[in-house]
Amino acid sequence: QASAWFRDGLNGVFDFGRPLARQTFGFSASGVLIFGIVANLIAGISTILLGRLDDRIGPKRLIIFSLIVLSACGMGVFIGHAGSAMVFWVLGLIMCGFVGPAQSASRSLLTQICPPGYQGEVFGLYATTGKAVSFLAPALFGLFVTVGHAITGGDNNQYRGIMGIVLVLLGGLAATIPDSTAALRGKTHTNKPSATRLTCVVTLYFDDDPVDAEQMGSDSSSSQSGRVCWVKGFGIASIA
Repeated sequence: QASAWFRDGLNGVFDFGRPLARQTFGFSASGVLIFGIVANLIAGISTILLGRLDDRIGPKRLIIFSLIVLSACGMGVFIGHAGSAMVFWVLGLIMCGFVGPAQSASRSLLTQICPPGYQGEVFGLYATTGKAVSFLAPALFGLFVTVGHAITGGDNNQYRGIMGIVLVLLGGLAATIPDSTAALRGKTHTNKPSATRLTCVVTLYFDDDPVDAEQMGSDSSSSQSGRVCWVKGFGIASIA
């Protein structure tokens, strides 16, 4: 649940960086393209480098630290919106430098608290919950922009939307802090997922009749005999 919150905020950093750069800080089209390339490089490199910090302090602490930095930089973008493009270059790239580590650390944390044998269910739920709340950052970004336009009447209100993304990040941070990794591990190991497993049951039977090679899709014109396995039917078995 906490992961779904802040992961939507992390996605919002990249999704709404372009309109902020273009309309608030006056980036040209080529400037936005260059910024996007540099931002992705920074995100990838920082993910590799901060992976060592993940090993030292643990993924949860890295997530909390990353969310604090991202929230602070987001507020900095809001406060410094009237400044030059350098404000966005500096603060925007710092934010990109902590998006990748936070995303990778969330998966690292999940592997630590996941009960043995339930990796498929847990990671499937992880992906599903992320999609379920993917509307939060866009909705709050649009809400803050709309409210800003209603208050000022001007058109340059895109910078207000960053506070919607910050709000999502702070919500994820607040939901992440309470439980320690050990407590999370204890909860998941004692309360294992109760989802029903679905198993495909296939019924087979064997036929000893000669089979013509051409009927089996072979290019050979000769016939051959063999024991052929046919699918007689299948069903879904529910195993609790």
